Amino acid sequence: MSIQIRPLKIPEEVDDFHRLLRDAYVGSGWYIPQPDGRLIRQRATDETSTTTILVAVKDDQLVGTCSLTLDGDSGLQLDRHFEHEIEAIRKEERTLASSWRIATILGLREGNQVVRALLWANVEYWRKHNIDTCLMTFAPIHESVYAKLLNCKTVAKVSDPRSQGKPLVLMRYDRENCPSYWEREHGFDIQI
Repeated sequence: MSIQIRPLKIPEEVDDFHRLLRDAYVGSGWYIPQPDGRLIRQRATDETSTTTILVAVKDDQLVGTCSLTLDGDSGLQLDRHFEHEIEAIRKEERTLASSWRIATILGLREGNQVVRALLWANVEYWRKHNIDTCLMTFAPIHESVYAKLLNCKTVAKVSDPRSQGKPLVLMRYDRENCPSYWEREHGFDIQI
């Protein structure tokens, strides 16, 4: 399975991107289906120069995605859920970003290869942009995975009213705690 990770092509891939999000989030029970067959959230964040939408492509089909946002004047999309926690982290004066909206088409989730490729792209992106701390949100079921894979630490948990009140976990990645295996060659075609 050859997977390429690259930025989303706008406008030609936007509809496929929103359908992939819808299928992943509706399929996992996080959101209710929308009549137009897409999941469009965070449009304002998507359109800032500080956000990069990465896509995983296999055989010319979008099979996964992840969004990365650098902290700046517009803030982070996570601010609305975790305002106090993020403000405390900002006071540490670290270069800050967020990684969010990681999703794959449901049929490929079992193998985890797309998620691994997206995680490698995240680590490369953080290095390229000299990110000290990256904040991420997940369903609690994924908390232990990211703690193990990236040495992420749990910062807070909330109930997300936009996703039917389901719990949401805020975790932080700190560059100095990144496991050494993220330094080795990975074999994915990552273009960021």
